[in-house]
Amino acid sequence: MTGKERDRLYMRLKRHGVDVARPYEQHGNTRSAEYGVFKQMHQRCENQAVPNYDDYGGRGIRVCSSWDSFSVFLADMGRRPSSKHQLDRQNNEGSYGPHNCRWATKQEQMLNTRVTNRQGDLIGAKAIAESLGVSLRTYFRHKR
Repeated sequence: MTGKERDRLYMRLKRHGVDVARPYEQHGNTRSAEYGVFKQMHQRCENQAVPNYDDYGGRGIRVCSSWDSFSVFLADMGRRPSSKHQLDRQNNEGSYGPHNCRWATKQEQMLNTRVTNRQGDLIGAKAIAESLGVSLRTYFRHKR
């Protein structure tokens, strides 16, 4: 059975609700930064034992089924532009998938954070900083 055939079988079984372990995938990228990001993404969304599960899987954030394969994830996202880039969901309430993810720097991610205001509404950090009349940098420096 080829790797592609194994991936197709796995995806068919998963679609029909069969709980199977991910097939071993030979891609030669096990030590790459992108593979580390891929594994961490799945851990946050699927493993209740990890500390930040409540912020991801516990909130209903999932990984799209095509991204069960690292090869597909890498084909969709490409390599990180630099070591300063991290995986970012553009819609923080949305799941991980090719239409909602990008490589972004910390500064770009700061514009896209999930913050709760005093009324309990989720609003962006940029909106809070603007309402206070301060820069985003000043807001985050004093937020700690």
